[in-house]
Amino acid sequence: MRRFLLGSLLGSLLLTGCAARGPHRWPAGEPGTQALFRVEATTNEGDKISFRLVLRWESEERFQLAAADQAGRTHWSLTVEGGRVTFADHQNRLVCRAAASRRLRLPMLGLDLPPLATVRVLLGELPVPLPATATRDENGVRFRDERGQLWTVAQGADQRLRGWQLERSRGKVVASWQRGEVRDELRLPEAGLTLRWRLASTEQLPAGWRPAPAPDGFREGECGLDRAP
Repeated sequence: MRRFLLGSLLGSLLLTGCAARGPHRWPAGEPGTQALFRVEATTNEGDKISFRLVLRWESEERFQLAAADQAGRTHWSLTVEGGRVTFADHQNRLVCRAAASRRLRLPMLGLDLPPLATVRVLLGELPVPLPATATRDENGVRFRDERGQLWTVAQGADQRLRGWQLERSRGKVVASWQRGEVRDELRLPEAGLTLRWRLASTEQLPAGWRPAPAPDGFREGECGLDRAP
């Protein structure tokens, strides 16, 4: 049961200037790339689960992210195309759709970010744009987003992103990300969850690639991505 709940939690999460890249090489600026990520999630209780993420990337306006277990069974997919986001839950045979600009509120994890932010985190980028009003102090570059959340960004001397932290009011840390030599790490204190991942491989997308549609027979539902399973 604990592993099932952890798997559901991971499903909820991943619905969630010059960009700094991850610890392995991503073909920056090149459209038509397919990437495989190896991910491990650990709870505060010590439970672990490993899974794979496949990102098929054409542009910020057209990409697909899918999660599968070690046996290759797809658990869910998130597709952005034509200004729309489609989430397909393969376990519950449910599909829902919304505007791609919509923020995805994830109350279980305390994250509230647009779909593209998921890809940016995977690639070792800052999930949200760095505003011109950001200030620098001894703790790093700091700014508040439109929801009043405080971001603290750590950069190296070469301006390469090393880490970031997201806080709500009263200094409550919601999430923190850190670049590693081999794996990147995302900590989610409210969820009691830590994710570590590495970019395992990249290759060119096949010519004429289009995102795979939701499987036939899935029921259409209200796009409750704010309460994704």
